[in-house]
Amino acid sequence: MNSPELERATMGTRFMALLMDNIIYTMVITVPFYIIVIVNVIIVPHRLFWHLPVFIMITVLICGLQGIRTGQSFGKRTMNIAIRKREDSSEIPSNRQLFLRNILNLFWPLEFLVYVFSSDQVKIGDRLIDAEVYQLPSEADDKISYAKKRKKSAIGCAIATGVCFLSLLSLVWGMNHPSRQVALEHLKTCPYVLELTGEIDTVGWAGVSMGGQGGYRWATHSFAVMGSEGRFRISVNLERIPGQEWEVIVDD
Repeated sequence: MNSPELERATMGTRFMALLMDNIIYTMVITVPFYIIVIVNVIIVPHRLFWHLPVFIMITVLICGLQGIRTGQSFGKRTMNIAIRKREDSSEIPSNRQLFLRNILNLFWPLEFLVYVFSSDQVKIGDRLIDAEVYQLPSEADDKISYAKKRKKSAIGCAIATGVCFLSLLSLVWGMNHPSRQVALEHLKTCPYVLELTGEIDTVGWAGVSMGGQGGYRWATHSFAVMGSEGRFRISVNLERIPGQEWEVIVDD
């Protein structure tokens, strides 16, 4: 006996699910990618040849494997919607079909235009696997729990967005801090460093720790240096006395 037919999910519900999923993807994919690009690719260009293919492969796998067993991504599960077959809304498409559909989501501008402007509002991926996104049934007593779940998910996504933004902001701030340029110039001209590393090929920035009290400030920048003698991790300590510029702390 066939289960009752489900209703199609509304555009608003699908948009909220998409928004939640994109926030998760931003944390898992976009933030690490930008960290790799800023810290390594821009500073050490030759790494682009293996970082970029690896990133593309990871992106395809993450996007393709989401919800392939249940037809529900994080956002869809939160909004209580799911991907089901058109002929029988109780049937979940196969893993291969869901993977294909998810891969096509990488071309989201095209998918969005087809979904919004087509007469039946069906995406390309759904057409290929003969599927649709349906609103799952919920008991009356469960509506409050679903509302609480959505509220918690929205709060969690907002917090995750804030964390991602602050992480990128702190990274950009550290790379553009005046003390970093002073440390970098010292690194490239310091006789001790040149004796250790040999001729410097590339210098990658590996982070900074900073502190201070009153008007006094200190900073320690770490660099990954590739020289003719090998690869080295070198830290440069600096200080800024009130009324003066940043200076490298040189041990006697």
